[in-house]
Formats: sequence, structure tokens, C-alpha cells
Amino acid sequence: MNTKNKLSIGMGIFFCFTLVAFGTIVLNEKKEYLFMPKIKTKIEKYTKTKYIDIYNEIKPYKIEYNKKDKNYEIKYYNTSNNELYFYVKYKNKKITD
Repeated sequence: MNTKNKLSIGMGIFFCFTLVAFGTIVLNEKKEYLFMPKIKTKIEKYTKTKYIDIYNEIKPYKIEYNKKDKNYEIKYYNTSNNELYFYVKYKNKKITD
């Protein structure tokens, strides 16, 4: 192998390593927001089974990721009275309310 081929192969390996490293960093930063729809369906399924008697009277507000506690939470409020609300939280594959 001549020197040009070695240099181009080395540069290709370095480029692939750099691409994988930066891709891992970006995915690690954005993974909370990528998993949000999947977790939202899990929480909605939980509330549908747990609050079956009042499920028609409550409405979800929006899902948020809390970076401090590292958990997801949805605020559910009553459709007739907005001052009645509760939170459902998802952390470490456990759902609490």
C-alpha cells in the first residue's frame, strides 16, 4: 500500500469515529424528547385503567420532562372545573400519581 491509500483510510476511520461520537452525544441529549410519545401512551393507558370511573371527565394538559427529577409528568384536569387537577408521573419505568 502506498502512502496516499494509508492516509485516506486513516482519514476515513477518523471521520467515522468522529461521526459516531457526535451522533452519540446528540442522541444522549435528545433522547428524553424522542421517547416522549411512547411514554405518553403508557401514561394514558395507565390512567384509562386506573381512573375508569372518571376518565370521561378528565383531560390531559401536556406532557413535560422534568430535568431536575428526571421524570415525565402529565397534568390532568377536570373538564368542568379547571381548578381540579392531578399529576401522573413516569420515572424509571414506574408510573405514580
